[in-house]
Amino acid sequence: MTITAIAKDNAGNEIEMPIFPENASDSFMVNKLILENIAPSANISPTNSLYTDASGKIWYSERPTFNIDLRDADSGINNVTITVNGTVVNTDAEGNDINLRSDTMETTEQSIQVVADAALRRPDGTYEIVVRIEDNAGNISEATKVVYQDIADPYIPGFR
Repeated sequence: MTITAIAKDNAGNEIEMPIFPENASDSFMVNKLILENIAPSANISPTNSLYTDASGKIWYSERPTFNIDLRDADSGINNVTITVNGTVVNTDAEGNDINLRSDTMETTEQSIQVVADAALRRPDGTYEIVVRIEDNAGNISEATKVVYQDIADPYIPGFR
């Protein structure tokens, strides 16, 4: 089987090149051509929460923290976008850039810990964390988790 790749730049220059395994026992991976349509995965795990109520809501008394585990075993992770209540988070809990790139190796797994900024808390105490991950083949997936911060003083009816 032979596949032909055509590359064209903005100036109109074009090159056409056949891409194929060197021999029958080679795979297309040898030539860095990967045909894959398997979406990457993202898992959001809240950490150090105060409790989980009967309805499954995860509650914090302080700013929420959560671990995000990213995986793409096939073409590797290309881009990650994390938002908290619609605001993009660019650094992890230690201040490191979330989208570290390497020209020499593929990233197939990445773990990130994020602490939600108190300024991003909604008036009702909720934080919605959305993780969007794209692999090097262009496959995209998203994961979402909502956690709650108890910001109300305790109240007992009939007592002052």
